[in-house]
Amino acid sequence: MEVNGGPPWLSMIVMTRQKPSATPPQKDPLAEFLSDPESRKLSTAEFVSRGVTHVTERHLDRLVPRLHALRERIAKINDSPLLQSRLLVFADFLAATHHGPEAAQPARREAAFALAYFFEGSDRIPDGTPLYGLLDDALVVQDVLQRVEPALRAHAQRHQLTLPDPL
Repeated sequence: MEVNGGPPWLSMIVMTRQKPSATPPQKDPLAEFLSDPESRKLSTAEFVSRGVTHVTERHLDRLVPRLHALRERIAKINDSPLLQSRLLVFADFLAATHHGPEAAQPARREAAFALAYFFEGSDRIPDGTPLYGLLDDALVVQDVLQRVEPALRAHAQRHQLTLPDPL
C-alpha cells in the first residue's frame, strides 16, 4: 500500500505509526468505593446503601464463576459459624438466581456487595486483626441480611429450600 503515491517504505512507516491506541483500563467503581478511605468513615448502613449502587451486572457476571473460590474462603472461617452460614446463603442465592426471572432482583446486588466486601479484602478492619478481623464483615453481612431477608425467604419458599436457623 502506497501513501499518496509515495514510496512503499513510507507506507510501512505510516502503518506502524497508526497502531490502534490502547484503551485505558476501565475504572471499577465498586473497587474504588471499597478502597476509598472516605467510604470507611460512613456508618455501616450508609456504607452498604452507597456500596450497593456500585454493583453492576458485570460484577454479578464476574462473581458467579468465582463462587467456588469464594466458598473455599468462607469454609476457612472458623471463629464465626453464623457469618459463615450467612455468606454461604448469599453465595447460594447468587448462584441460583443467575439466570431466569430472579436474575433482576435487587437483592442479588445486595448479596453480591456483601460477598465482594468479604472476598475483595479491602476491609475497614483487616481480616488478620486478632479477635476483630471479621467484625466489619459481619456488620456488612448483617445489614445486607436485614435488607434482603424477605427476598431470601421468598426464594427459599418458591424453590422448597431450607434456610439455616438462625439466618
